[in-house]
Amino acid sequence: MDSHIFDSILIHPKRKCQQYDVEIDDGNRPDDEDQLREQLERELEEIKRRKRKWQMAFANDVITLDELRERMAEERAREEAVMQQLAQLGQPDDHPARRLTAQEVIEFARELRAKWSYFEPEHKKAAIQTGTSKNPSTPGL
Repeated sequence: MDSHIFDSILIHPKRKCQQYDVEIDDGNRPDDEDQLREQLERELEEIKRRKRKWQMAFANDVITLDELRERMAEERAREEAVMQQLAQLGQPDDHPARRLTAQEVIEFARELRAKWSYFEPEHKKAAIQTGTSKNPSTPGL
């Protein structure tokens, strides 16, 4: 295994990062899950605003009590559906995995290559497994 991976990353970082399934952050695209979470949270805020408007309309005698009840039931149903979608997404991680930029991957490879000969065999194995993990719960590249 030695340092051929590190040499190849240094020579062709983008190609090698893709070959070894390293996700490089271009800094411009949020995760789809994060985007959906934000959209659902905005929708919840919009539902709250509409509920307040319905209550104000009732208070100003623009709609009847029956209309208010009907509209509030519709808003509650939509609110529950949105909240269920949010619950299915789960909570955002307290320590979400951070995507590395191409420069960070190159720097990591340089540092690891420079220190490689000082590692014990089990530390080399752990470094490679940690650095190339596909498991999102394990820190990696």
